[in-house]
Amino acid sequence: MNRAIPILKNTAANYLQQIVAVAVFMFLTPYAAKQLGTEQFGLWSLMWSMVGVLGLVDMGISSAVVKFIADAKGRHAEDRIRNLYSTFFWVQTSLAMFVLLLAGAVTPFLGRLFDIPNPLLRIAGVVFMILSFRVATGMPFGLFVGLLVGHRKQAYSSLIKAVGVLAYGVFVYFMLRLKPSAVTLAGCNILVHLLTNAVLVAVALRVVPQFTIRPSLFSRPLIKEISSFSGAAFLVQVSSLLYTRVDIFVIQRFLSLTNVARYSVAMQTVERGALFCHQMTKALTPLIAEMKGADDKQAIRLILRKGTKLNTALATPLLGGLIWLAPDLIHSWMGPEFSDSIMPMRLLAGVAWIVAFCGVSSTILTMTGHQKKEARLTIIGQLLNLGLTLALVRSYGLNGVAFASLFSGVAVSLVTIGFTLRALKVSFWRMYGPAFGSVIPLALMFASIAGMQRLGGQNPHLVLVAVYEGFGCFVFFAAFYLVGCSAKERAYYRSKVRSVVSRRSKK
Repeated sequence: MNRAIPILKNTAANYLQQIVAVAVFMFLTPYAAKQLGTEQFGLWSLMWSMVGVLGLVDMGISSAVVKFIADAKGRHAEDRIRNLYSTFFWVQTSLAMFVLLLAGAVTPFLGRLFDIPNPLLRIAGVVFMILSFRVATGMPFGLFVGLLVGHRKQAYSSLIKAVGVLAYGVFVYFMLRLKPSAVTLAGCNILVHLLTNAVLVAVALRVVPQFTIRPSLFSRPLIKEISSFSGAAFLVQVSSLLYTRVDIFVIQRFLSLTNVARYSVAMQTVERGALFCHQMTKALTPLIAEMKGADDKQAIRLILRKGTKLNTALATPLLGGLIWLAPDLIHSWMGPEFSDSIMPMRLLAGVAWIVAFCGVSSTILTMTGHQKKEARLTIIGQLLNLGLTLALVRSYGLNGVAFASLFSGVAVSLVTIGFTLRALKVSFWRMYGPAFGSVIPLALMFASIAGMQRLGGQNPHLVLVAVYEGFGCFVFFAAFYLVGCSAKERAYYRSKVRSVVSRRSKK
């Protein structure tokens, strides 16, 4: 069986989803900030970060779905797969109910937890409950997404989500014109979330064989086995929370809601870029779990070497473009009042590039039985991030918060790479050396963008900034193909392109 074709299909669908998500995000962010006002937009960002805490109730179960289903597929254990379906569903449904109870208990105390102006307290409570319902329903729905990914059919999931994001953008645009409020934004969010996931469930039931959630197949012994993995995944979730959410809470506590809005713009922009860059890793995740189930260590080493090279190449032009073009992007997109977002965006883009470089390494550690080591390392790194954030926020503001993320990200990545090399018993240069083929193409990309900026002049329009980035990406990939790829790799890519074109022409 040719594994390359489903990986390429799934990766392409994942990229399409992220392209749509980025386009909608770029349009909606300044529009929502203008319609809501900076303070209420900051409140929306704060409540969105707050419900992320409720996501911890999942305790890593959603991350275990892909791991255990793909591993069982590698062993051809059909009975085990059916037990996993039922066990995961009923566990996640129970956790969803607990989320709703917890949200109801927390809502009356939002005013005490955060310094929210009295006129916005009622809005904060309503938004928090709506988004909490989204988190709760996302748990059992997440099983069906995990099924598609575990069976390496995530292209379905990605395409459905792309349509959902596009519908969300259109819906929000018209609804905010009628009633500009964070409550309106939350209502649009939950409605599209429910409709999108209803379609995902229907598709998953059609394409996943022998799916069942019969209570009789619920397995208590499986819970203990799943917990050994999900516990480590839970620690990773906690560390991600420290990076993506707690920074917002610290800024709100020591600075203001306006600064929350500014930092959120930088953080969410980089998060969108990072998600766009991690689609190769997402496509490889179930394959790595299958290889672990089949005990194919040589294939895992090959995935590390080639996957790191490709993941780095896919991440470098986008994140490099964010670093170089941050001033032009912020001024043309959000306006000069968001100038304080520029340096945080650059620093956070640096963090995202480092994470992309060692993304395959982290996935391999997690999917090959080293999840506890990876989890402990990640949580230590993010505690370091939190400590540095608290130390720097008063003196250096938003830049200090972003620098803390950069420093801790570098530290965690270096140790992660060391653990991976030791686990697979390979050398650094053999596994990671090919990824440095992106250096020369990146330099050429920066040179080409700088030349276009001279021609374009100061204060370019957002469309012109997009042209800069697009041209820079073209230069990067052309140079990467010529300089960063071996003759054998170029021949392989040409053959795949010819194969796809040939099949399309026959249709």
